[in-house]
Amino acid sequence: MNPTLKKMITFLVVFLFIASITNDLTTGTFPDSSPKQDKENSSTPHAKSQAFDKNTSSSERYDVMKHEVNAGQTVLSIIEQINHPNLSVTYEQMLEDFRTLNKDQDPHQIQVNEVYFFPVYR
Repeated sequence: MNPTLKKMITFLVVFLFIASITNDLTTGTFPDSSPKQDKENSSTPHAKSQAFDKNTSSSERYDVMKHEVNAGQTVLSIIEQINHPNLSVTYEQMLEDFRTLNKDQDPHQIQVNEVYFFPVYR
């Protein structure tokens, strides 16, 4: 193989690698989700959420919403979906609040098409 061609291919691979890392660091790997308002007002049959008043000891920090889990969703993805961006709550606290609202349900063992309570932080 021609040495000039090797250099051009190497340059192209390095350039694409750097471009992809730059894209991941600036815009993220996953596309930004649509605004919270659009998701809550969507009329898709798969997204079933509703506000629910459940008295807890942490009611000063969050409200409660019932949500039916869809395929591919996790506790953290649902909490991030129903809350405002730039949420200043740790993942550990989100999981603990989920356990509190759902009678010690393991957040890693939620089932599709089941309804759970989720915190909506203030």
